[in-house]
Amino acid sequence: MKVLSKVWVASDKGEIIFGEGRLEMLELVDRLGSMNKAAAEMGMSYRTMWGKIHATEKELGMKLIKTAVGGGRKGGSSLTAEARRFMDRFDLLNRHVTKEADSAFSRIFGG
Repeated sequence: MKVLSKVWVASDKGEIIFGEGRLEMLELVDRLGSMNKAAAEMGMSYRTMWGKIHATEKELGMKLIKTAVGGGRKGGSSLTAEARRFMDRFDLLNRHVTKEADSAFSRIFGG
């Protein structure tokens, strides 16, 4: 047996601001260099992905993605430095919560 936990950041109203799904979106944008390609890989529309990322940017008060207009090598999307820092902090938080949950599970339920 093991305990499973899920971490996300929510607004005071309980609306999801950031979690594993938003993290995956940003990782795909980073890897693919395109929000459109990232959305397609996740099986969602560009509009849906853009809406989720825009809502997160608004709640966090920072830009996560910068876009360049143009065809070929000129266009595309990339992550901001702020996005990378936030993703690193979220990963650290996620690992910490998982470690603490595993430890609590072991103490409460035994080895």
